[in-house]
Amino acid sequence: MATRTNRVAWWLVAVLTLVAKSSHATSVAPGIVRVPMRVTRQGKSWRIVLAPALGKAVAAHFLGYSLPRLAWFDTSLNVTVHAPKGDLGPFACIGDFDGNGLPDAALLLHKQRRRWLLVVLDQSFQGTFRTHILERFTAKDIRLWSSILDHRYTFTLACIDKAQAREEAMVHTKGDAIVFGGPESFTLYYYRQGRYHAVDDTAE
Repeated sequence: MATRTNRVAWWLVAVLTLVAKSSHATSVAPGIVRVPMRVTRQGKSWRIVLAPALGKAVAAHFLGYSLPRLAWFDTSLNVTVHAPKGDLGPFACIGDFDGNGLPDAALLLHKQRRRWLLVVLDQSFQGTFRTHILERFTAKDIRLWSSILDHRYTFTLACIDKAQAREEAMVHTKGDAIVFGGPESFTLYYYRQGRYHAVDDTAE
């Protein structure tokens, strides 16, 4: 009888432990941002909308900077309307860059079209975003290394998976990689050992 009672007690302890773990997991999971940004259409124009947590991080860490307009870029650069992962446009893409299994965001930001930033916002399991500045450049830099067609930018931002990164640049990374550049040259960024690394190359 005592043995049976002990078994029941241990079973109850096991069940309560599982319930507690499940309750903790569900309390954290709702904070995770499954879709950091999306594309919406307003009339004839497209607009990229950031999730509230992502928008809050951008506003807090990059004061005075904002997303550029799609109309500023070459019309041949495609816009993806529904993309839980991948490129949304020439200045925004979603990927798991730090390899923790959560969607992160890579963005081009500008301040009055004079100063530009290439940034990555890596998501934590609490639904917050850690910010990284990969590159700073100016309007003058753009004129030097990127062609401008019909007063529109030809440089672009894209996401590639780790298999492509290994094939294109011979780099080994746990997560996706970021490619930024123009028709003549590009830079590949990847995350490893707690920070981002860059590999420069020239397009063929």
